This record gives sequence, C-alpha cells and structure tokens, in this order.
Amino acid sequence: MSEARPRRAGFFRWLLYGVLALLSAPVVLALFARTPLMREYARQEAERAIRAELGLSGVIADVDVEPRTQTFVARHITLDHPEHGRFVEAESLRIRPSWLALLRGRIDLHNISIDRASVWLVIRDGRVINGPAVQAPDEPGAISVDLPFNKLWVSHSQFMLDAGELGSASLSDISLFLDSTRRKVLGVKLSAPNGEVKHRAGRDRIAGLDVQARVTDENVQVELLRVHNADVNISLRHARLQLPAALEYHGELELGVELSKLARWPLPVELPPLSGKAALHAKLRKDGAGLH
Repeated sequence: MSEARPRRAGFFRWLLYGVLALLSAPVVLALFARTPLMREYARQEAERAIRAELGLSGVIADVDVEPRTQTFVARHITLDHPEHGRFVEAESLRIRPSWLALLRGRIDLHNISIDRASVWLVIRDGRVINGPAVQAPDEPGAISVDLPFNKLWVSHSQFMLDAGELGSASLSDISLFLDSTRRKVLGVKLSAPNGEVKHRAGRDRIAGLDVQARVTDENVQVELLRVHNADVNISLRHARLQLPAALEYHGELELGVELSKLARWPLPVELPPLSGKAALHAKLRKDGAGLH
C-alpha cells in the first residue's frame, strides 16, 4: 500500500503537468508567433506557396499570425505573372492553411480571403493569360476547375479586364466567392454594384452585375446572370451550357432594352432609327435537333 500511494501521487502530478502544458500552449504559441523570426518565416512561406501553387511571383511587405484561428495575414501584396505582368495588388491577404500543411511546417492555400484588391485580367483567344496556373483540362475545349485552393473570398475590390480588340471592362466594389471544395466542381458567386464596358461603338455604364453559377469540366450551370443599366436589363436563369463543344444549352432569357440606344451597340448590322422600349421573355434550348 505504501508503494502504491507514491505511484498514484506521481501519476496525478504528471497528469497535472500535462493539463497545465495544454492550457498554456496557446499562450506560448501566440507569443512565439509574433516574434520577428516567426513572422519572417511566415512571409517567406506565403511567397513560396503563391509561387508553387499559383505559378505567380508574390511580394509581401509584412505577415502577421493569428494563432487562435491559425491564419496568416499578409499586407501590401503584389502578384505578377512571370510573362504577362501584374495580376493583383491587395491591401490584405488572409491565408488559412490546412492542418496537414501546418503539421509539416508549411503553408498551403487552403482558404484565402482578399480585401481591397485591384485585379487585372488580360484575355486573349478566349482565355486569361496573366492569371494563376491551373491544371490542363482532360480534353480540348473543356474547362479545368481544379484550383489550388478550397475557398476564396474577395471583397471591396475592383476588376479591370483587357480583351484586346474586343474592348475592355471594369467592375468596382465587387464581392466574389469561389468554392473549389468538391473535386472538378467550382461554385461562383459574384456581385458588383457598378462598372463600365468599352467597345468599338463607345462605352456603357453597368449599374449592377450578379452571377450565381457552378462550373464543371462538363458544363456551365447558371442559376442567375443579371446585368443592367439605364438602357438595358438582361437576365439569364436556370441555364446550362454543355462542354466542350457547347452544342447543347438551355435557359430562360429576359431582355428589356431602350431601342434608341441600340445604335450605339457593336452590332454586326446597321439599324434604322428606333424609339420606345422592347421586352422579351424566352425559353431557349439547343440540342442535337437544333434550336428551339
């Protein structure tokens, strides 16, 4: 009995030490995470992850660490494509790595939040040439949706699009969410309260843009695509476009237009002077039998 009692006392003492160590671990981690050594390591790891997983050159001025949420907060970031130049400038970039990466002492792009960013998209021959590297599609004409992150949030930001001879566009104060959690499925939600489109016939303001869609390597499913200004209102709902040949599609189209403004549109034919308003509600469908 006398020998068993000291053993029990020793066990409970070590158990107490273990509990105290677990309780103090967050405090110790928080103190270590804010040291200059750890912050510099996190900054270099974030730049490495951007280069390895996105194929972009990243420059980050400073990185802070939030131990409670295991989040790395980068500030004053620029991302450049190695051949086609500037892609993103952002005030802040929050990266929450996966637990597996943290256990390996690495940072991956598990969940990303970007705030107050400027994004430049250069489109040539129907594709973005200055963006992050993505896996090549399995067949020609398909879309690769396997992105190097699970979720991406972009807020209070602006997009500038350069489509060469086709024109250009800009959107301001956008909110964007991309969900790549499921393999070969990309969820998209985009809203922008205003913007501008420039084309051969001039320029037009955008008073609102909303997109809710899901993209796979086989099709594009549009729950809602709505764009409007003072002259035109276009809505596309419950639409589906089959890939890669895009020979099959269906959806509901609503169009409202001020006819006097059509003369300014880059249409392939010249229209006579028109006035008044036109409204159209149609269900479109195209399959192997033709357009319905």
